[in-house]
Amino acid sequence: MPYYVIFSFLTLAGIVGNALIIAVLREHEKARTTAEIYIMNMATTDMLMLSMVPLLVTRNIMDYEWIFGDFMCRVYYLIGGLNMFNTVFILTAMSVDRYFCVSRPLRSLDWKTTRTAKIVCALLWAVATVIDLPWVIWADIIPDCAGTPMCLYDFPEYNKDEHFWERLTEIGVLLLSFVIPIILITGTHIGIWWHIRNPAAGLDRTQRSQEKVTRMVFAVVVVFVICWLPKNLAYLAERFDWFRTPIGFEFSIGFEMLMIANSAINPYLYTIFGQHFQRRLMGIFFPAKHRRSMVSRTNSHHHTIIMRSRVSTPTGDRRRHDSAPNHRCLDVEVHVEKKEDRSLSTPEEEANTSGHTRVEDTHL
Repeated sequence: MPYYVIFSFLTLAGIVGNALIIAVLREHEKARTTAEIYIMNMATTDMLMLSMVPLLVTRNIMDYEWIFGDFMCRVYYLIGGLNMFNTVFILTAMSVDRYFCVSRPLRSLDWKTTRTAKIVCALLWAVATVIDLPWVIWADIIPDCAGTPMCLYDFPEYNKDEHFWERLTEIGVLLLSFVIPIILITGTHIGIWWHIRNPAAGLDRTQRSQEKVTRMVFAVVVVFVICWLPKNLAYLAERFDWFRTPIGFEFSIGFEMLMIANSAINPYLYTIFGQHFQRRLMGIFFPAKHRRSMVSRTNSHHHTIIMRSRVSTPTGDRRRHDSAPNHRCLDVEVHVEKKEDRSLSTPEEEANTSGHTRVEDTHL
């Protein structure tokens, strides 16, 4: 099968998937969670990357001849860099968000808001753009020995070493776009795993419901590593002449295919691991059936129970959740409802849904 057929399939699947994710999130903008803010930005980044595939395929078909001019050459490398840096930066932010969601659900309520997530994403876009600027500046139309125009990097010389900046930038890319973020992501997921699996952590149902979201983030991270690690290692080895021969055309096509596959697979991971996304998609394609289903669930499973219970609650500093318990009498109002699976919700947002148990302390 010709490689451009695979590229076309990945591009079509990726554009459809990411467009649906963006449409779902835009339709429910007011109910958007912090995790969904990050996913929205990831989908936007992936859409930008997929928009460059026609240029990539045309270049490869024409044996690397570039026919789109100097401006589009710089845009091509700008979008590629933004996709690489922004994807891993947002994944890192999502992993940190998941860690605090599981390990410090109450203490993070003051700052872990959708407004904060939007600010973080804006900063990540700005940082990724600044880091990518040198590659945009160095991108240029360079003729080969036969005079064919090619879109390449024109690295400046340093102390008569024409490969100095080329090697330095490759190391910088590997550190900033892969090594450092993956170390941070690994550390946060180890912490998440410990809190979820450790009985002493005492996670309640709301916190444990975050496990599905964490699995989704972990799956996206694993796919990112699989798709980007071969390219990073291969090009680093080539820059330092660890290979006896340059990377061939077939390997370059394979690396590019993996990068495109990463942008195409992500939206389907969001849907597979998020039943809330599945229901929202049903609401887009079958709105009448979706409304009837929602009304049926709401009317069939809502009950209210008022009871007086003797429970254990901590005294002293209310911010300390590990202090010794003291038995106090509480009036507890419990709302029991079959809760809609908001698999991408955070604890503070789930606390506002009708299915969450509300405890009111009337004896202070």
